[in-house]
Amino acid sequence: MLSTTKSTYACCRIMCLLMILTLFTFSSEARNYDRTSDEKVYSIINIEATEVANDLADDDFFTDCCDQIGKPTSMTFKFVGGGCGADNNSQGSKSDCDGGVTGNGPYSISEEDGANISVSSISVGDVFTVSDASKLPNPIVLRINGGQEVIEVHTSCSAPLVMGDRYGSLELLNYTDEDGFNCDGGNTPPPGGIDCCDVYGKPQMMTFRLVGGGCGADNNSQGSKSDCSGGISGSGPFSISEEDGASVSPSFASIGDIITVSDNDKLPNPIVLRLNNGQEVIEIHTSCSAPILIGERYGSLELLSYTDEDGGKCGNIPPPPPPPTGCAEVLVDYSGTCNDGPDSFSPSVTATCIGNATELGPT
Repeated sequence: MLSTTKSTYACCRIMCLLMILTLFTFSSEARNYDRTSDEKVYSIINIEATEVANDLADDDFFTDCCDQIGKPTSMTFKFVGGGCGADNNSQGSKSDCDGGVTGNGPYSISEEDGANISVSSISVGDVFTVSDASKLPNPIVLRINGGQEVIEVHTSCSAPLVMGDRYGSLELLNYTDEDGFNCDGGNTPPPGGIDCCDVYGKPQMMTFRLVGGGCGADNNSQGSKSDCSGGISGSGPFSISEEDGASVSPSFASIGDIITVSDNDKLPNPIVLRLNNGQEVIEIHTSCSAPILIGERYGSLELLSYTDEDGGKCGNIPPPPPPPTGCAEVLVDYSGTCNDGPDSFSPSVTATCIGNATELGPT
């Protein structure tokens, strides 16, 4: 009888380690036994259950990152929406949330004490990084949509920082400390919030999205090594060129379009991009003596990716656009005089002059 009891206990111990649900089922059934002779076995099983549960609770994805690495100098969040009603984190009274945005966005986002944010606007699903060269303000105070939702997150590590916790409409994905150590829950997004120059060579090609906003939206880590003057307005299309002859594709772009700047050898330093014949002029340092971070804003442009001279890629390379299925309008470069109105094309079209191009639309 004793050997049978020991054997049963050994089997249950193994099952406990493999599947905690099985353990609790066994324990529940044990409660229904006449335990005059099995009381010790039942008690030991419950001790094992407690130990396994504690072990699971100590796994990385339940852990306070402040117990593992230093105080954060950058924090990465995903904007998931839900407002302050979704606030659910381990910081107690040391964090705060007020108000709430509704809908998918886009919404402006800023940090009250001047910490850098990798984007100036966010929509549901977007990932962004809050960073500072030395250490983050304590707390960081994030203002969404001009203060419609205000979120405070404690950063001094006197309150826990647990990956996956919710701070209002934001989910914490990742943080990096002052020594470059990273804490996440397996949630690190693709490169963004890191200096691509630390991982790859100098860029030979850079890919941007035209998002508008002019130089008022300029927000990047290059400091005085980048520059922006002027600003476009409206949705476009706008001409775009590079002052030192780097290839720009396409040469006309509207809001939302993807733009690639490339060179067969290496890009000029800096690249100087002229939008709408100089209505907005953007300089971006490319020698890697200044940081290049994916997602940062250079005036009306958002950096999506770059490829170095060895083919190394930093960021998400967007897929090429689908081939056109029809033709609603065409931009044609021209020299000479352009006259608005009907023109002698077949089929008949109406021509509209835009800078140094003619927009042709069917009539």
